Amino acid sequence: MDCVAKIKNTFQLPLFLFIGSLLFGQLALADSITVGFISFDGFIPGSSGSTGVNEFSINNFTGDPGLGGSSLPPDLPVFTFLTIQGAQLSLVEPSGHEVFALGDLAPGTTISDLITASTDILSATLSGTISQTALALSDGTTFTAESAAIKATVLPSSPPFLNTTDFALITVSNTSATVPEPATWGLLLAGTLPFTFKLTKKKRR
Repeated sequence: MDCVAKIKNTFQLPLFLFIGSLLFGQLALADSITVGFISFDGFIPGSSGSTGVNEFSINNFTGDPGLGGSSLPPDLPVFTFLTIQGAQLSLVEPSGHEVFALGDLAPGTTISDLITASTDILSATLSGTISQTALALSDGTTFTAESAAIKATVLPSSPPFLNTTDFALITVSNTSATVPEPATWGLLLAGTLPFTFKLTKKKRR
């Protein structure tokens, strides 16, 4: 075995452990729940000279159903009654961009019929903020969202344009996928060095 092969074997396992620890750490921290979804219902042609509309449904499935809410456990488990505040729908069209203010969206389904510059839509992005970040769930636990901001983008299932029933989930997360700071990288690397040193000693024996 040449020198290069020895170095490769010596550092291969610690390197895998180092990378694996980073990936596992990020995956273990990631957590999100679904509070609803937005769907494209298609273009509705106008009649008697009226302008047609592009229709979207924004479904806010939160609130204890026993109290009149719209939660559907276990997939949509938020028992807290949430309002999506200052909701906006941004549309990308062949002719450009349009933004529509939808206001505050309470639990339930909101139908938005929009008169758009183009009949064809390339994508649609819903944005806004949820009224609370401490969310009571159907199993009795509490989920704390890291941010009140929400964003859901509907993309075409058959490009280039949106098709009827294309949709996007509206989710909130309690963590952010951050890259470790230099100091953190140093600590993780330092943790693998003793193992590397032991492997090196074994190889020399």
